[in-house]
Amino acid sequence: MVLFAGFEGDLDAERKSLLVVGHLNLALCHLKLQEYIETRDQCDKALKLNPDSEKGLFRRLVSKHVICACYERLKTVFLWCRMLRVSYCYLLPSTYLRSGIYKV
Repeated sequence: MVLFAGFEGDLDAERKSLLVVGHLNLALCHLKLQEYIETRDQCDKALKLNPDSEKGLFRRLVSKHVICACYERLKTVFLWCRMLRVSYCYLLPSTYLRSGIYKV
């Protein structure tokens, strides 16, 4: 679905610029609320419109860093539980268990 397909030239450039600013503002709001997946998604939308956006690149980097760090910590805790023969699988979201990432 194309929104505002009638814009041409300068108006189209201004429309894209406003859309980028809007996505980046939403990304910052999500970042401050510690909603990192939503932050990444908003940054991706902004970077589709303007791939050279430094703010978009930086905010996406921050969100991906936090997402990866949380994933690695969760993986480490689960591996320690397996080594200690402790069953804390009820703490993991069911999507992880169903996806096969973690096997009990």
